[in-house]
Amino acid sequence: MSELRSWQQERRIAYEDIASGAGVDLSSVYRLFGDGEPRRRYGKAVKQICKFANIQLVSTQVASEVPTVVRDAVLRTWDGSAEHANRLATAITAVGDLIRQAVSSK
Repeated sequence: MSELRSWQQERRIAYEDIASGAGVDLSSVYRLFGDGEPRRRYGKAVKQICKFANIQLVSTQVASEVPTVVRDAVLRTWDGSAEHANRLATAITAVGDLIRQAVSSK
């Protein structure tokens, strides 16, 4: 969700414009951006807003379910921007593919 918040802040898009562009109720936008709570699941409004923002939802796993060592490594590496988040995600995916190949070739 931090990527979505970064997207909104970087572009200075009003909540009303997000609601209109995503086709969701304004109260859903206020709830999403205002409460700062992690999401255990992604409802229709969140999915529509992410589609409008061109942000892909990859997993519904919350950060508290990610092993501490992984979460800490990402937080030490990530600069907080949406662009860096996308690049970091691409790098992690590529490394994950390499690790899976190495394990399966043993």
